[in-house]
Amino acid sequence: MTTHLSTHKITSNWLEANQNYLIKATTRVQEALQNYLHQMEDIPHDEKIENWKVSEDFHSASLDSGDSSNLEKLCDIFDLSPFERDVLLLCAGAELNRSWSLLFAKIQSNPQNNYPTFSLALEVLPEAHWSALMPDSSLRRWRMIEVGPGNTLTTSALRIDERILHYLTGVQHLDERLTEIEMPIPEADYLVSSHQKIAEELAYTWVQALQETELLPVLQLCGPDVTSKLAIATVSCALLGLNLYAISAEALPTNTNQLNLIKRLCEREWALSDRVLLLDCDEVETEATRESAIARFIESINCPLIITSRDRRRQRQRPLITFDVQQPTPDEQQLIWQNALGEITPTLKEHIEILVSNFSLNPPAIQTACLKVRSAKREKQEEEETTNTKIQHQLWDICRNQARPRLDELAQRIELQQFEIKHATKIVNFKNVKKEDY
Repeated sequence: MTTHLSTHKITSNWLEANQNYLIKATTRVQEALQNYLHQMEDIPHDEKIENWKVSEDFHSASLDSGDSSNLEKLCDIFDLSPFERDVLLLCAGAELNRSWSLLFAKIQSNPQNNYPTFSLALEVLPEAHWSALMPDSSLRRWRMIEVGPGNTLTTSALRIDERILHYLTGVQHLDERLTEIEMPIPEADYLVSSHQKIAEELAYTWVQALQETELLPVLQLCGPDVTSKLAIATVSCALLGLNLYAISAEALPTNTNQLNLIKRLCEREWALSDRVLLLDCDEVETEATRESAIARFIESINCPLIITSRDRRRQRQRPLITFDVQQPTPDEQQLIWQNALGEITPTLKEHIEILVSNFSLNPPAIQTACLKVRSAKREKQEEEETTNTKIQHQLWDICRNQARPRLDELAQRIELQQFEIKHATKIVNFKNVKKEDY
């Protein structure tokens, strides 16, 4: 699987052409099933469907628009053999055409076996090879098909993965198993110049790295301002024409098999839709098992990855580049205040300078404060009682409340550090006690 930085824009014409291509592909497999059934039933030659062959024209054909269908892209991205492709179409056809269940049952001589199996595929489809059944084959390694319960591998029911089925039809969506642990990302409408510069540096770093290696370095955004870090990551991906989705590190499973599944789904999502993963490590508890799982995930995942954290994570083997995200500068904060306050800015210019000198707030906090004040001003506009002094008091109180949670958190961290120091002192004192002293 090759790392690339590009996106494909879906149009209505492409969707229609992609659907027609998929129908044509599944029809070929359906003809193979019908031909095999006729041979089983020993129908005279003139009543048989002509022997099914792999068409050279079909393999080399593309959509009329010159672009590739999602089936072709899937085969190219994951290096599917012709047999693996047809096994996938066998499973897709079972979902898209209900009449196929009757064909499966007749071929397998059991009305209850109305589903595709590896045994059926090996018997019916051309260019069959046993390696397609292996756990490390593309079909199974990338979770394109699911093998149901059964006594043997070859007779167990096969089912196409839902994400892959929708992809073949031209519909893009995040895998449901990732959606369950996905974090919301606020829209990044505006970045201050210092943060815009960081976003551009992130994008440039990946573009440069891609010229030298396929495994991109992990980009780490450090600092206490969670919202600004998310906005920077969003804008950086937008500069590259990519989409971003986020997962909290707290949501990563510690079980190795489950962790590997999430990792594989994230890698597959990048290959299918150019979605960049952001791993939020801001609120991670320092518990050994979870930290080990997070470290394994970061080191082994093979797709573009952005990490956000309060403090710098230690680099292990995979290249990791850190960017420190500071609060907007005083000048940038003043500009945000002025833009957010709008028409009442001129009368509050001096007070804005006082607010900036006393409170260092991020853009969303400033915009929230201004929204509250402007809403209160509109409510009292008829009475004309909202003076500049009252607005100044309101802004001061709002800023104080905005800053209070961070002060409380800081106080908790200081108390915890004092406790740890005090506890460590007791341990040291205990170790220094001589035997004869007790």
